[in-house]
Amino acid sequence: MRSRRKRRRNRKIRRIRRFLIFLFVIVVLLLLVFLFKGGGFGFSRPNANALGVISFQNETLTPEMFLTDVRNGKADAVLVEEQTLKDAKKNEAGSMVHARFVSEVNTAEPGESEVEIRLQNARGNKRTLTAQLRILAGSSRILLDKGTGLDQVSAARFLRDPADAGAASLSLISDVPVYDAENGCYFYPYSLRIYGQEISCSAGVFDVTPPEILGAGDKEISVNDTVQYRSGVTVTDDFDPAVKLEIDASAVNASEVGVYPVVYRATDQSGNEASVTIELKVITAEMQQVIELEDEVLGQIITEGMSQREKAHAIYRWIYDNIRYTAAPEDQTLWEDAYYGLSRSRGNCYTIAALSEAMLTRVEIPNMRIWRIPGADVIHVWNLVKIDGGWYHFDACPTYLPYDGFLFTDSKSREYSEMLSPYRLHYYDYVKEEYPAVVE
Repeated sequence: MRSRRKRRRNRKIRRIRRFLIFLFVIVVLLLLVFLFKGGGFGFSRPNANALGVISFQNETLTPEMFLTDVRNGKADAVLVEEQTLKDAKKNEAGSMVHARFVSEVNTAEPGESEVEIRLQNARGNKRTLTAQLRILAGSSRILLDKGTGLDQVSAARFLRDPADAGAASLSLISDVPVYDAENGCYFYPYSLRIYGQEISCSAGVFDVTPPEILGAGDKEISVNDTVQYRSGVTVTDDFDPAVKLEIDASAVNASEVGVYPVVYRATDQSGNEASVTIELKVITAEMQQVIELEDEVLGQIITEGMSQREKAHAIYRWIYDNIRYTAAPEDQTLWEDAYYGLSRSRGNCYTIAALSEAMLTRVEIPNMRIWRIPGADVIHVWNLVKIDGGWYHFDACPTYLPYDGFLFTDSKSREYSEMLSPYRLHYYDYVKEEYPAVVE
């Protein structure tokens, strides 16, 4: 009986012993896995290589600027600048490394110093590295004076110490600038090579040149036509690739004949502004007919480079040689008279004066019609033309006697009136107070 109880006790002891051995093996295995993955007992500390750094005064430095090849044990590490270790554990526990400066880094004064950086992984293991820091007298971001271009940028502009400037070379990285709204300028990126190290820096250039508006010229439309204000109009700028163009056509009434101002205004990012004012002429279909006919004539008699006097003379000769004097309808509008003369090649003094006004106005020569004094036996109308700053008489209408009706003076008008008195009294007599003073 005793031997049976003893056997049972021995079996129980053996089962307990096997369980304890199994438990020990499991604990050892878990411990090995824990150690292998970088936790506990100070093993598998984060590792990195320290770099010497060259920087400018008052620059903001971060720990990773001093580190290369950051590793956490045998696993690649991700350097964490602002994340906490709690965040690191949540994301990729065991592979994150957090870096921080052991003490505040002073960049206010030029000189050399040592910087200590503390590395810590998500398991709490730590390592401290020492790196060299060299602060240069100068700034990595400079602003050029207004009106100064990139040709004035040099390494010396960034460095105040002549010794440093002598050891530096500068190269432009890109000729595409970035606009900085805070400073109101464009920054160009540069690379400064100094003491064997590349430093990124930038130079700010102010845009002081207004945009240029191209293709904005006077327009003509018929009553109630649609106006294509932007057709053919472009804006260029030496910096801003997308200049804002605004068009003010608030004064235009397209349903009524008249001449209206239209203002084109372009503003670049720097606030430089350019404006061009054009004239929009709203005309009737009848006016359009006259313009098309007179443009055909003007295209034949007006050439590039002509002076105003030469243009006026070409118009005078064409009308004098091509419009035959004859009776014509009276009490018509200027455009009706001009159309009558152009379409039929004949007309009276109303026709010729109206056609002269239309063609002179088309080539931008100031002019107006002038009438014989009231009460004369027959009404006569001719033109005044402003050439070289003075007003002259202009009459392309044939008369009883041959004389030069192109740009004649007031004294000549009296002489001609006397010559023509046997045929018509007061031929060129007019109320002087109602018109500009004519060259004597």
